[in-house]
Amino acid sequence: MARKRKSNKNKNRKVRRKRSAVRGVVANTTTSETDPQSPIEAPDEPESWHSSEWRGSRAGSRASRGFHFQDAVGAWFASRLASGDLAIDHLIPEGFDDLQLDAPEPTQVEVKSRQGRLGRFPVATAAKHIVDAWLRHVDRFSNNRRLIVVLEQGIEGWEHDTEHIVTEIPITRLANEIDDLDSWLRARIASNERPPTVLDDLKVGTTLLICSWSSLGIETESQLAQVVELPPAALRIIAQTLRRMVADAVDANAEASFEDRVSLDRTRVVKRINSVAEFIDL
Repeated sequence: MARKRKSNKNKNRKVRRKRSAVRGVVANTTTSETDPQSPIEAPDEPESWHSSEWRGSRAGSRASRGFHFQDAVGAWFASRLASGDLAIDHLIPEGFDDLQLDAPEPTQVEVKSRQGRLGRFPVATAAKHIVDAWLRHVDRFSNNRRLIVVLEQGIEGWEHDTEHIVTEIPITRLANEIDDLDSWLRARIASNERPPTVLDDLKVGTTLLICSWSSLGIETESQLAQVVELPPAALRIIAQTLRRMVADAVDANAEASFEDRVSLDRTRVVKRINSVAEFIDL
């Protein structure tokens, strides 16, 4: 006599119930409070909470980006030193200011970064950075050294192809092309309780460097092409090496005394460029 096959109807129902419970955890759906199989629900954390917390925790990222941009500026100066385009004895990362161009007449460099999504610096913000940098500079060195203030992206009201060109421009010329720059500079000087004559000294002793991260890369590779004959992709590798070289000097100068400060001269930079080029197989 044939044996009857046992029905799987109830068994399948249990399986479906268990699978449904698992989906409840993943999708954060509500299950029956009386069901002993009901899982503990995950806390409700809406996407808006994550977005808000994310925006509020970006200070470290912004600061880190600023340091990396400073290294990129240093790599550009190092490439010019290597090619002979920059007539200085040494490049000193974190030499009093962000960078020091050491020569018989030294130049200090102050770097101000700005995220690409923000566009150019508003005139008032740019004036604040320029005046504050100059006051720190003149309090330390009087008027004995020239100051370069690097402004990533440039200033509103002054149209310039910052994506492809690095431009050094005197403040006197820029003040003639941006109507309210002078007034903002005067206002910032007055707020620091300094005499109006400070503006005249500032204009004589300060130059602006307008650039973007991409224009720094283009110009750095162009300078490196004067030192070694390599395709653009290989030059980018060497440019990254120079950035690392500058960053290492910054780290070393964080603890070094003035007598033991780390600096980069042309011989050292060219030697590093050639050592990397030797490992590149075309």
